[in-house]
Amino acid sequence: MNYAAAVRWLGKLPTPKQWNLERMRRLCAAADAAPPKNVIHITGTNGKGSVAAMVAASLPGKVGLYTSPHLVTVRERIKINGKDVGEKNFAEAVSFVAGAMKKMREKPSYFEVLTAVAFRIFQEEKTDWAVLEAGLGGRLDATNVADARVAIITNVGLEHTELLGKTVHGIAKEKAGIIKKGCVVVTACDGRPLREIDTKARREKARIIALGKQFEIANVKVKEDGTSFEMLTRGGRIPLKTRLIGSFQARNASLAAVALRELGFDWHAIREGLLKARWEGRMDLRDGILLDGCHNYDGAVAMREALAELWPGARYAIVFGVMKDKNWRAMIATLAPIADVFIATQPKLERSLDAKLIAK
Repeated sequence: MNYAAAVRWLGKLPTPKQWNLERMRRLCAAADAAPPKNVIHITGTNGKGSVAAMVAASLPGKVGLYTSPHLVTVRERIKINGKDVGEKNFAEAVSFVAGAMKKMREKPSYFEVLTAVAFRIFQEEKTDWAVLEAGLGGRLDATNVADARVAIITNVGLEHTELLGKTVHGIAKEKAGIIKKGCVVVTACDGRPLREIDTKARREKARIIALGKQFEIANVKVKEDGTSFEMLTRGGRIPLKTRLIGSFQARNASLAAVALRELGFDWHAIREGLLKARWEGRMDLRDGILLDGCHNYDGAVAMREALAELWPGARYAIVFGVMKDKNWRAMIATLAPIADVFIATQPKLERSLDAKLIAK
């Protein structure tokens, strides 16, 4: 099939009634899409895409990056050295996986198929590194068939509670499922979620490095050209900067930096990588218009705090659309007080919230 046909075919894939890794393993075996080696696996309620982008931009050699969701084209989800996979390569990989699925009794989901497509492309490209962002949770996520050298858990908040659990510690336990035997765990979690992560790390004999315990961040400065900060480590104060905007990006960059240090890279390479990283749609300033894909309450709070850091006291015209399974009332309550104009919109998706409800 060609690229357009591949996209149409993907859009018709079913949503499974239950999630399990055995179906994903069978798909990988059938499609000759072995999980990649040298994996940095990232999960968390917020920040995982930004961390993935910073890690991938800092690694040497050929680097595969797999993230979700996409903004414009599905090919954004699979990158090689920062570039979207080409239409031809994407269509060929989808065609191969589609053929392999004919042998399977239980049909995989859209995300499972895309994950297998990414693995096959990474295999064909002979990537040296694979940076994988979990799609949902961690333990039963399709990406979790891969074994991580470093597992990064950014933070834990209430999300997808119908699938992951109704408490932050329960959700933390699900996300800790990406921790594999002997890997290194890097996290910005604290409190009960950190205890859940630590329990899993001990069980897997994995070493854990936590913000606020083994390292700190200080002197965070947010400007339109990026975010600078210092990392406080046993080796001293390390000045760093990322072009991503917001004090929360200092936290994300610190997680990326620690992961890279654990993989053996020096501070010079890390500084260069953090400055190269771009993440479209997250505090993305373009000609006076700020694009931000904050998709939950925690993300809305982070965005409002970043706006206060950049332009104290400013008022905004906000265009807002949201999925109906999110805590949208809390998101509106967070953003409406800084808006002179609040425009309700509705994405063309089944999960989107009716704009009339937002307007009320």
